[in-house]
This record gives sequence, structure tokens and C-alpha cells, in this order.
Amino acid sequence: MRPAPALEDPRGDPRIPPLAVEDLQVWYGDLQALSDVTFEVQPGKVLALIGETGSGKSTAALAAARLLPPKSRIEGHIFLDGVDITTMTREEVRVLRPRLGFVSQDAMAALNPVLSVGTQVAEMFEVHLGSSKSEALQQAIQILRKVQIPDPPAVVKLYPHQLSGGMRQRVMIAIALALGPRLLIADEPTTGLDVSVQAEILRLAIALRDESGAGVLWITHDMGVVAELADAVAVMYAGRIVEDGPAEVLFDVPRHPYTEALLRTLYDLRTGSRGERLYQIAGQPPSLQSPIPGCPFHPRCPRAKELCEQMEPSLEAMGGSRAACHFPLGTEVT
Repeated sequence: MRPAPALEDPRGDPRIPPLAVEDLQVWYGDLQALSDVTFEVQPGKVLALIGETGSGKSTAALAAARLLPPKSRIEGHIFLDGVDITTMTREEVRVLRPRLGFVSQDAMAALNPVLSVGTQVAEMFEVHLGSSKSEALQQAIQILRKVQIPDPPAVVKLYPHQLSGGMRQRVMIAIALALGPRLLIADEPTTGLDVSVQAEILRLAIALRDESGAGVLWITHDMGVVAELADAVAVMYAGRIVEDGPAEVLFDVPRHPYTEALLRTLYDLRTGSRGERLYQIAGQPPSLQSPIPGCPFHPRCPRAKELCEQMEPSLEAMGGSRAACHFPLGTEVT
């Protein structure tokens, strides 16, 4: 086995993005799940990857964390703190784990049901910092207190099934933040939680981001969450990014018809009349088994023309953002 690389810690260096993904492509067997995905997460900023179920956003998150299943295949580059981890061995990536925290969608599935909360949180300090069991337990109590879990000395003795969904998610965030990572990847961490608990988790994420200065990659299908949290947004559809840019630009002047449709679902939810049917995007996203030639959104797009069926558009700069559209919003369709 090759020795793990000796790496300088660039923590706090504003010139180095915590995460940079370049031309990422992912295959599950013969099925291509991601195509030419490129984005960066800046220190102290939140990049939201948004899209419908099946758009590829969770695959992008798992790839960035090198957590894809063994039989998957990736091409392109994934830079963690400026280090290309794309072709590293699992042991080499393990050395870098303290720089990256990952919060999954299903905390109940991610946590070990037969180990206490304290054991699972303390393990991070034992394995990566060499802390003794007693030291690690005290460190676990401190990090649980940091994520605003009440009475941490009591909670460390409990098991995951004895906690509420919101509390389990806070435990997952505590584990992710235990070693002070420069990057936090959160894969739809508020899904399945009630609205009030979702709001608490979002407030906690913002507070911890501001305190630590870590960059955050937040995966979601909820434009309302994006509006609350994100500094920048990358909109995904059919395994590719179709629009990206600063959050305020995409909300004020969306260029891609898909982005506009996602925003309309949010505006309908917030401003629609009681009893009025909410807006839904017509049709269904394409499946991996049946890729669509040309622009993958064209069967659902009200602006689609023959060109859209024949040629896939590339991401082009449009004002303060980029969009992959032959007939972007704000231009005349001829």
C-alpha cells in the first residue's frame, strides 16, 4: 500500500477553495449519471446544488466526498483544499477526512443503532486525534453542546432510536463538525423533518458556518431553503449544471427556463391563494436509462425549438450568471 501523502494544512488560506470540482463525470456501470459538472465552494460561503429528484445532485455530493459505491467510475478532478483526490486510494483519502464533514439525508440509517450517541461521536476524536476514551467522551459532550443539543452528558448515553429526528440530525452535524473541517457537505439534511425543526437546523447551519468559516455544499430540492441559506447556486438537471451564479442573481434574473420553473413553485407556495392549485413543472425528468438528445429539458420547456432537440447547449456567461440554454430568458425566441 502506498503511504498516505504528507500534506500541508491550508486551513484559513482564502486563496484555496475548500472544494473545487472540474469536469466531473460519473458512471454507474454503463449509465452516465453526471456529465461535465464544474463548481467551487468558497471559504465561509454556501453553495446550494438544487434540482428535482434524479437530477444528479446527491451523486455530485457523494463523488466530491469520495463516498460513491465501489463499482462506480469517475473522471475529471475533485480538489479538496487544493489537493486532487480523484484517483487517491481509500487510505489516502482517509488521511484527509478531518478536512471534510458529511451530513447525510437519513440520520437514522447513517447512525449505528447498537452504539450509543457518545460512542459514535467520540470515535472521531479517538481515531483521528488519538484521544483516550475518557478524553474523547468529554470532547463529544462539548461538540454536542456546540450544536445546541440540550443536556449532552445525558444524551451521550442514549441510542439513536431514543432521539427525535431533529436531534439525530444534530448528532450527525456534530460528527461532521467534530474535527473542525474546512468543508461541510450536507445532502438534503432537512428532508423529512417538520417545518419548525427544518428552520432550527438551517439557523444552526448558518451560525456554525459563520463561526467556523467553513465552506458549505448544501444539496436540496427546496428553493425556500436556497433562499434562506445560499450565497451561490448551481441548478442541476439530468446530471449536468444548467445554470449557476450568485443566489441573488438567479432569484432576480433567472436565465434558464428550468430555474424559472423551480422559482415559480416557490412563489406559488408563498403567494398563491388558499385552495388554488400549486404550480407544477409539466412532464418528468429523463431517466439514466433513456437519455434525451439535445437539451435534456427541451421536452418540458415552453421555449424549446428544433435546435434544442438537436444540440446540447453549453454553459455561457449571461450577465452575472451562466446558463446552458439556446434561448435563455430575456432574449427573443425566433
